[in-house]
Amino acid sequence: GSKKGYSLSAVKNLLEGASSIGTALEKTGKNWWINQYIFAYFKDASDDKELGETYFSGEIEYIICGKKSDSANKSTLKRRIVALREMMNLAYLLKDPVKSNEALLAAEILTPGPAALVTQKALLSAWALAESYNDYQLLIHGKRVPVVKSEQTFAVDIKSVIENQSEGYIDTGSDVGETYADYLRLFTYTMDSQVRMLRVMDL
Repeated sequence: GSKKGYSLSAVKNLLEGASSIGTALEKTGKNWWINQYIFAYFKDASDDKELGETYFSGEIEYIICGKKSDSANKSTLKRRIVALREMMNLAYLLKDPVKSNEALLAAEILTPGPAALVTQKALLSAWALAESYNDYQLLIHGKRVPVVKSEQTFAVDIKSVIENQSEGYIDTGSDVGETYADYLRLFTYTMDSQVRMLRVMDL
């Protein structure tokens, strides 16, 4: 349950300027061996590695989150993935002139006048969050999600955000990006080293 095990700012700093999780992890050589061990000898929700019966079905999720049940670890990890993806998706939307303009046009219809700029920012935030929930669904269904989005890999449109459409998930069909296990690896690399080791010893 230690809160020392996770820092979104540490993850953000590691990803800064990186095009993929692989290139980001090249900065963390000292953590390489322990993480090789974790991903060889502990299972996660996407891969049981044929390890047989264990106390947790998501052992790596436990190492990352430290909760006492699979369901609690799963929900905590979901929040962390969504928060990370929201940060990355919002950065993409703010840099994309086409999508920023789409949000502004929608904002001018919803709240004409000076308030449109405030509404645009709210729409962009909601859009980034909707895309992040979609990203999580893609990851847990065995799809890939790139660290930095492109026009081809951004799935949710502004209409879906405004109309609050949330049935299922949207698959762009892209095979570019990182897997669920890659995102787990990112979190284990940025953990407090003592917390990580103690949770490995727990297992």
